[in-house]
Amino acid sequence: MSTSPQRLARFALFVLGVSLALAGACYEAPRQDGYYRCSDDSECGEGGLVCDDGVCCSERGTPLCLARVLDGGTCADGGTATRYFRDEDEDGYGNLTQPTLRCALPESIRVVTNSDDCNDNPAAGGSLFFPGAPEQCDGLDNDCDGQFDEGFDGGVYYRDEDNDGYGDTAQPRILCRPSAGYVAAPDDCQPLNPRVYPGAPEECNNADDDCDSYADEGVTETWYRDADGDGFGRQDMRQQACVQPPGYVANSADCDDLNALNNPDALDVCDGVDNNCRSGVDERPDCGGPADLLLLASTGARGAVDTRANFSGLNPSCLRFWDGGLPESFSASNVWSGSRPTSHAAWFEAPGTWDLTRANNNLAVRFDHRMAGNGNPPWSPHRQPVIILCSESGFARYVPAMDGGTNPLLPYAGVEVNTVLPIGRGSAGGWIERSNALDLRHVKRVEILIEPSDAGTPNVSFDVNFIKLGFQ
Repeated sequence: MSTSPQRLARFALFVLGVSLALAGACYEAPRQDGYYRCSDDSECGEGGLVCDDGVCCSERGTPLCLARVLDGGTCADGGTATRYFRDEDEDGYGNLTQPTLRCALPESIRVVTNSDDCNDNPAAGGSLFFPGAPEQCDGLDNDCDGQFDEGFDGGVYYRDEDNDGYGDTAQPRILCRPSAGYVAAPDDCQPLNPRVYPGAPEECNNADDDCDSYADEGVTETWYRDADGDGFGRQDMRQQACVQPPGYVANSADCDDLNALNNPDALDVCDGVDNNCRSGVDERPDCGGPADLLLLASTGARGAVDTRANFSGLNPSCLRFWDGGLPESFSASNVWSGSRPTSHAAWFEAPGTWDLTRANNNLAVRFDHRMAGNGNPPWSPHRQPVIILCSESGFARYVPAMDGGTNPLLPYAGVEVNTVLPIGRGSAGGWIERSNALDLRHVKRVEILIEPSDAGTPNVSFDVNFIKLGFQ
């Protein structure tokens, strides 16, 4: 069955009526005698009202919007709008980033006319941040003056992980007072090594212990090249190091680093060379004979012998290696002890040879002595002490001359013997020389012969205390 046009028209009118009825039931126009609360313009309907400061109003009609700024920046009463700033934390200071223009003081939001707040966020403690607020020890700018924690001790501190009192410059921290693990002193060049920090003592380790960019300064020593291995180095061949390098020594006094026999400890052997590095050639006393023969004890080049024979001062040769002799000892560094009424000889031997031809080269002999177990006279009547100089080819025997032509110079007990023997001068100085092909340029040994008297018992003993023995 078809539908007529009349029926369709009646149905459409019915639907329209229902729709209008429903719309009228849902919409309520704003009252004209008051304000409706709102949050934006859409909530104020289609009657030309707008939302201003939380209420619906009219920009130019009734009810008039008192705070809304009209187009052009003017107010409804013709006045000039005021710039306000949001003050969300309600501390009396506004947020520069949230300005608003109003013709009247808003009631729906908290505003102020200044923009001086540096923290307006209530959730971030904004009420504690405003101009003039008291500074807190928190590393923040509480009073909005561009600084933080002013008025407190401290400032920039540095992480001190190795607890040596100096911090890592790369780990600073702003603190209003010292904190555990942080120090005020920076510049620790090894933040994890407690032995390394500015001012630390330098150690011999090829490292910069005091953070001054230098290693081992102040602990290095100067070492000198010792090419010949004699323990003395060359002054002009040096090296700085805190550990002794191989082939180097601390002493720089060597004058000949190519010959180990020439050094400050050597003897001058009269060879035209400065053997002992004393800036002289063949100088005394070494070349002419040592000034102190007693010091030869350290080289083992001295001793004594009991010949077990009686020479009456006329010994046929040098006595150190006398066949059948018995060794005697030095009971102290300068005391020669012996026994038996026989000829005894103390000997002092050169490590090389001595040249005794030099001018004014005299042998000084000074000693005292004690004897026990013998009668009077205690010594054999021949002239003594006898001094013997020995070389490889022969010897020379020096015998005291007669005192006034009648008595020999005998060293009686308790009497000090002090003689000076001029070498190579015949009978000068009260000595008689008897030589057997002695080479005075190469003297090997000095021997001193004494002989107790055989008038007493065979148990005689003596001590000779040398006070001076050497060339001068």
